[in-house]
Amino acid sequence: TVSAAPNLSASHLIHVHSPSWNAATQDACIGELDQAILNILNLADQQGFTSIALPSISSG
Repeated sequence: TVSAAPNLSASHLIHVHSPSWNAATQDACIGELDQAILNILNLADQQGFTSIALPSISSG
């Protein structure tokens, strides 16, 4: 989802569900993380954003 960010230097926030990391299923986790990032980029494009910043995702 996208929400306004009135108290930040950004105009909007994109909320993402980050996958849980599991070393035993590392390949699947990487695929889920890749898909989450693609979803963010696609949503940013759909919203017409001209710049985005991605913090660390699923880093613990």
